[in-house]
Amino acid sequence: MLPLFKGTAGRPGRVGVALVCLLPLLPMPAHAKTAGLTAVEIYPAQNGQAYEQITGFMLNGKNEVYLCGSVSSFDKAAYHRLGKVTLAEGMTLERDSKGVLMLVQGAGPSLNANQGPACVVPGNLKLEKDALSAAQLADMAQIEGSVLPASDPAATQIAPLKPGVALVFVAGPDQELAEYLRADRQSDIAGWQAYLAKDAAGAHSGSARKSLAALFVGVASGDRQAYENSKGAAQPDYAKLKDAQQMVDQARALVPDDAAAADLNLKLHAEVVTLSRRSQEKLELYQQALKQQTPGYPNLVAAEQLADAAFSVEPATAEAAAAESQSKAARAAFDGVLRDAESQIVAHHADEAAQKIAPLRVFAPEDIRVSNDLEAIAGLYVADAKVHEEQPDWPGAVTDLEKASAIVSNPETTALLKAARQEAKKAADTSAAAAAIKTSQDAQTRGDIIAAYEVVDNLPPDQRALAGDQLASLKDQYLQAAEEAATVLQKAHEPINGLSDEVGIETAYGYLQRCYGIANDPTLQDRIAILGEDLSTYYLQQGKKYAEKPDGTGVNVGWTYLSEALQYKSQDNLGPIHDEMTTARAAHLLKSRLSVKVVFRDQTSRRDAVDFAAQLTDALATGLESPGLDVKVIRPQDATPVQPNFQLVGDVVQHEMGKSQDNVPKQSMYRFGQEEVPNEAWNELNREYERANNELESARSVLEGAQAHGKKNEIKDAQKMVDDDEKKVEDLHAKLDTIPKNKMQDVERPYNYTQITYHLRIGMELQFRILDSAGDQVAPRVDVRRDTPRQYTVLQDVKPDDTQGVRNEGVIPNENDFLEQDEYKARDELIEKAKATVAELPGVVLARADRRAADSDNDGAAELYILYLNSTPVSDTPDRLRVRKFLSDQFNFRNIGKEAPSE
Repeated sequence: MLPLFKGTAGRPGRVGVALVCLLPLLPMPAHAKTAGLTAVEIYPAQNGQAYEQITGFMLNGKNEVYLCGSVSSFDKAAYHRLGKVTLAEGMTLERDSKGVLMLVQGAGPSLNANQGPACVVPGNLKLEKDALSAAQLADMAQIEGSVLPASDPAATQIAPLKPGVALVFVAGPDQELAEYLRADRQSDIAGWQAYLAKDAAGAHSGSARKSLAALFVGVASGDRQAYENSKGAAQPDYAKLKDAQQMVDQARALVPDDAAAADLNLKLHAEVVTLSRRSQEKLELYQQALKQQTPGYPNLVAAEQLADAAFSVEPATAEAAAAESQSKAARAAFDGVLRDAESQIVAHHADEAAQKIAPLRVFAPEDIRVSNDLEAIAGLYVADAKVHEEQPDWPGAVTDLEKASAIVSNPETTALLKAARQEAKKAADTSAAAAAIKTSQDAQTRGDIIAAYEVVDNLPPDQRALAGDQLASLKDQYLQAAEEAATVLQKAHEPINGLSDEVGIETAYGYLQRCYGIANDPTLQDRIAILGEDLSTYYLQQGKKYAEKPDGTGVNVGWTYLSEALQYKSQDNLGPIHDEMTTARAAHLLKSRLSVKVVFRDQTSRRDAVDFAAQLTDALATGLESPGLDVKVIRPQDATPVQPNFQLVGDVVQHEMGKSQDNVPKQSMYRFGQEEVPNEAWNELNREYERANNELESARSVLEGAQAHGKKNEIKDAQKMVDDDEKKVEDLHAKLDTIPKNKMQDVERPYNYTQITYHLRIGMELQFRILDSAGDQVAPRVDVRRDTPRQYTVLQDVKPDDTQGVRNEGVIPNENDFLEQDEYKARDELIEKAKATVAELPGVVLARADRRAADSDNDGAAELYILYLNSTPVSDTPDRLRVRKFLSDQFNFRNIGKEAPSE
């Protein structure tokens, strides 16, 4: 494309933005006066385009060229018949890639012409007889004139008029214009930046900024598309997204109101927000995994990558800054845990290191650093265990190996642990047997044969086997002493009339049972049966007495007595005990564990709150029955033989929703109709088609010249050039036929619509109390309050033909959905608080039992102590041991609480 010179009519000497039509290239009169011109010569240089300013410009001694017309080969006669054109300000002369001189006659300082060029040859040539082509004639062009300051100060000679060189004829020397024309000719980012660096406030700086901004936007679009194409890869090319934003920022800095830059900036911003949101979603998944101790470390890595990408593109965007800050904080916390753990590893503090790294252990399969640290900690424990083995301290070795195995389980540690446990058990058995033998010998010395024998006989089998000699030496003495003691106890405590008698008969029964096991003497069976019957009858009477107390207030003690009675009754005579247990079973099932009746009441005037109260009752009952709480829940409709231990009484105090709205008028544009306008795509293709035709004519001229000289190689090259140009013309013509010359364009008009914002305020207040079966409050009242503002926006009166992206969106939602969402949240909070309160009830039971014991109400205390044992895990805590001692001392319940209760 040949360069143009643009100008504005009526403003001589000033560059404008309006284009004038290409003037017809008509031959000038033969008598036109030749005068020296001022030209800017732009030519290819090593680092882009360079320029010279030439004054007194003459071409072959004149300032005229001849129009080629339809002639492609020029002999002397044909040359002198050509029409002349006098060169003047506003014209551009260029040698194209084929070496042909092309002339554009127009106005304006741009080298990107909208009009087609015409083939010319230099004037004032002295030709011989041989016919020459247009390119050959162009080789004969001679430029004369004076060189003024140029882009290269060292250039003092006029640059040759070679292919690729352009001459722009201007009004006078103008270095700013020359710099502009060079940048326009070069048409790249570096060229425009060089121009603006020199002439930021020049006459053509506005056009330069727009051209440079367009280039930045083009590069940004390409970078953004490259990023979009990379999204399907394992690692998207976020650097391209950042590059695109930098290009857009530079474009907007040059032309703040550039529509293309603004549109692309919005798209990039939307992507940044999306990346930031995805980062926070990944971070939430990581934090949830950390809290719940489930795999999920890769989510932290993904969150960091997304946040870094978003922040690198738009660090000032709030969403990106928040995502970056939060992901960095999470990474700092993660690395801090590892640093703390590793400092303890270096110090050989295995327990401290294990404690520090505990929150991250679940991520070991996903992060090599965590895995390596755990291996190191396990190694410390194994090393400590080997030190214990050398002492030898087998229990210590077992403890360390168990810790190592818990940190990192592997076959080697498992084998070491198994061997250490075996050695530890041997050592423990030997020590326990030796201690028992020593105690037995001491008792034997005191003459207490019964204690001397039983302390050894009560050992576990492995330990008892180690004390076999001691048992054998005491066996005969024990049989005699135990039978005599049983006889004395039986005479002293029959019939059973209280705790002392019960203990005496039970002790005698135990002596005889042990004697029978040693000697297998049949004569002892009758005595054992008589004592067993005495105990069973007494326990049955006690069980019935307590089980029949009003409202199940003694059923726990009574059930324990009945269970004791079963141990001493013969299998063929258990009927009375089973009958009594059947009678007491329903009350026992309710009173022997935490039983809570749940009821919620409506204290508001809203009719729908009644349903809400019923829903809360059912939801709360279901929530208390969840795993982790051993609670028997009673619903309002459930019938029970006795009152449950507790009642959870709740109230709906507030349950309402208020509403208001704001109406805001807005303005937009809509499609009023359409009008026909020229199709710029057709115009651009048509200009390209015309240029191709001109290039074809030039090629044909070159071919005719080659044919006239008869040189085969030149003819071959010229023919190929013609064929290529003909193909290009045909392709462009076919493409031009597929594009309409005109197109329909929308006509827009302004209009008004309304934005309505609805404001809701949902108020909710719930409360509950825990009462005992007598109606006394046993725990502080618990409140749940919610005051939630909500809002939603809808648009009304939006025209369907809106052109600004405004739509009738934001359908009015069902406001009851908002109410239900808050109801669900309040319900969930209520359930969690109720579960926490119920979980504290065993402590309440224990405190009330202690008060009864202090008031000498042993029966009432025992009833609550048994409930406490049944509602807490089996273990030897101080409180459970204290409770068991009370029940043993006051009721002779020696085995209660050692195992989980059975129904």
